[in-house]
Amino acid sequence: MQLDELNFIEAYKCRADSQGDIVSLEKSDTHPNDNAEGVYVVTLGDEIAYIGSYENGLHKRWGYVQKDDIYHFKKVEISDAISAGHLVKVWTLSLDSIKEQIGCAGNKWINSSSVEAHLIAKHNPPWNKQGKR
Repeated sequence: MQLDELNFIEAYKCRADSQGDIVSLEKSDTHPNDNAEGVYVVTLGDEIAYIGSYENGLHKRWGYVQKDDIYHFKKVEISDAISAGHLVKVWTLSLDSIKEQIGCAGNKWINSSSVEAHLIAKHNPPWNKQGKR
């Protein structure tokens, strides 16, 4: 998925049970298995719904699975979107890849939080606005 000058890779497809109570993650073939820092994007079809960042690997932010259920504070929104017929995907890009793609590989001042904040400000995803005034 192309977002500005960044090429994100698909990490997960989200699935819900028939009641929408349990949301599971289906790993894509391109899912990174590392402990890197990075940024992720949640899409509903082709629309950006949420942008977030992670430390110590995407799997620890999204893939903490207990009883086949995800542990993420946007679980209700994800379940509702799936119930409404949306294809929900999680896309990711490590901080090292971000720096390489924008030509700042050696810059220690760029971090995943600053990239996340920039992308949120530019794209204004609806789930990033909830609870803000």
